[in-house]
Parts: sequence; structure tokens; C-alpha cells
Amino acid sequence: MTNNERLQSVLNCLNAAYLADPQAVSALMCNFVPCNKKMVLHPHVIVQENVGLCGMDTVGTLGMINGVLTAAGLPRVTIKWSDKKNLDNRYTFQGFVKAGDSAQPPEHQTRARTKKSTR
Repeated sequence: MTNNERLQSVLNCLNAAYLADPQAVSALMCNFVPCNKKMVLHPHVIVQENVGLCGMDTVGTLGMINGVLTAAGLPRVTIKWSDKKNLDNRYTFQGFVKAGDSAQPPEHQTRARTKKSTR
């Protein structure tokens, strides 16, 4: 199985979970928890700078998933958002794609760390 086929299997799994229960998957993807310096320095797990949460760095489910993927030599995945806002003036979660395959609305872009800080 090629890396592209492996990544497609991962995307199929994530998208099947999303289709089975969009609210649960959305909640998992949109929540972050504070993390410590060891997590920040981890070579694969993606953490975010989040000044809105007492200035602490945070990690979410997608950061953990992408850590597993990059540790296995696979590309990262990202959330696919709608191109236009809905009636509630929000972009909607539409599933998962390979990172770089779908631009995210500016409000959903984060300052994810791709290089580990030495803070």
C-alpha cells in the first residue's frame, strides 16, 4: 500500500466518523486543552499558541492525529470548511482533506507550530 493509499484510508475513516456523528466530531476538533512544554517540544504533535487561554499553548484532537500521521511518514490532514458562511454567519465543518488541498476561512486559521519552540 502506498503512502497516498494509506492517507486516503485515514481520510475515509475520519470522514466516515464525521458522517456518522457530525456534532461529536465537530466538538472533538474544535476543542483544545492546555499542554505543557514537553508536548510543545514533541517532534510530531502539533500544538497551537493560544493567547486567549491565559497565554498557554494548547493541543487538540487534530494535532494528535497529525502527530501520528507525520510520525508514520504521512502528510497531515486538515478540516474542510465551507467556502461561504451559513445563515448564522458561520463557516461550516464539512469533513477532512489532505492539508493544503482546501483553503480554510481566515477565522479558522490557527498559529500552529510546525517547528518546536525552545521557550
